[in-house]
Amino acid sequence: VPHATGTIEHLLVSSGHLTAGPAGSPAELRPGDLLAFAGDAPHVYRTGSEGADVTVVIASPIIT
Repeated sequence: VPHATGTIEHLLVSSGHLTAGPAGSPAELRPGDLLAFAGDAPHVYRTGSEGADVTVVIASPIIT
């Protein structure tokens, strides 16, 4: 399901490693890293052979 225009995703990594963010330029994230990116554009979440503990906050605008 596409996110609303103006949506921002925030990721906070607690453990493990993952690659996440905009599809064209994802970031390598480690414990303690925080990343925010446009959630209304193509994006990726990828882990390696081990999992990762990540808190994801999706902030969507209120449309009136």
